[in-house]
Amino acid sequence: MTFSVLEGLKKFNIEHNFVVKNIYEYYAKWIREGRLKVSSDWNRDLKIKFTVQDPCQIVRKSFGDPIAEDLRYVVKAVVGEENFVDMQPNRSNNYCCGGGEAFCSQGSKSNALLTGS
Repeated sequence: MTFSVLEGLKKFNIEHNFVVKNIYEYYAKWIREGRLKVSSDWNRDLKIKFTVQDPCQIVRKSFGDPIAEDLRYVVKAVVGEENFVDMQPNRSNNYCCGGGEAFCSQGSKSNALLTGS
């Protein structure tokens, strides 16, 4: 949603007096401030591993690596830092899955890198 809003404002040259932000930023802020209480205790014994696929539209095309760091902070807070496994490549250098543009990547590494850039 945030990418669509940003792109629409830019494409149609719409003047606005507000800042478009992503919910990851708010979640990370609220967790840091203690306003959003989360716990990874549920996963202490289970040790289920988690990762994230950095969304191309949000990370590469909109907010950059800072939003990717907020996303990681939130996931680690919920599952435990020791249970987070980062994908490679990641952040702004990630592979595009094609989902944000409503099609699957064209099957090659170069296309997966280009699609979301």
